[in-house]
Amino acid sequence: MLLIHCPYCGEERPELEFRHAGEAHIARSANITETSDEDFEAFLYLRTNTKGLVYERWRHVHGCGRFFNAVRDSVTDRFFTTYRAGQPKPDPARFAKAVAAVEPLVAEPATPVVAAQPKPAAPARAPRKTTTQPAVEDTTVATPDADAATASEETRRSARRAKSAAMPEAASAVVEEKPQRKTSATSKTAEPTAKAPAGKARKAAGAAKAENPSDALAPEKRDEAGKLKPAPKRTRTAPVKKGEA
Repeated sequence: MLLIHCPYCGEERPELEFRHAGEAHIARSANITETSDEDFEAFLYLRTNTKGLVYERWRHVHGCGRFFNAVRDSVTDRFFTTYRAGQPKPDPARFAKAVAAVEPLVAEPATPVVAAQPKPAAPARAPRKTTTQPAVEDTTVATPDADAATASEETRRSARRAKSAAMPEAASAVVEEKPQRKTSATSKTAEPTAKAPAGKARKAAGAAKAENPSDALAPEKRDEAGKLKPAPKRTRTAPVKKGEA
């Protein structure tokens, strides 16, 4: 950012507070009515655009708001001096040494930017044919460590086979035991029915049990296998009504 000295404010302020107002020291004709069209056109539109030292008009817009003149180098964009409007034009030889002492800025040549072109899509490749390779014979020489490893592996396999062969026998044994448990359960359920005789037999059995508890399990109530005999079935007789007999 440039700093421009305002001759009225007496301070250097940023260039954002100023506005460029064109070339300075352009005199207007005293008799404008007698001026030719070519001279009037040059007065209004034509300006010198020299390379190097130029005389310009500036306005301190965001300050005092007044116009002033400045001497600037159009190559280095450096302000050599500023002075109030109406003062005479400074001699250009006064700034010749200052212009030569300052090296102008050399712009580097712009490198052309080449846009990256999209690469064409690669054609689809056909699937490769898979060839089966012949089996390679094992030519490794057996060593004592390898023989011991294979022997231990064989013993493990034999133990697994024996274990798997014993498993069906154990399963069959478990299956055979299940019917015995069912028969015992049926005997337990049948035992209360045997202990509950019907009618007068129930009272006689209760009296005999009270006299001798060991007679409750008399041998005549059990079969040859030692199991309790089932209780006799009770038959229901229809009551005989008076006058039917």
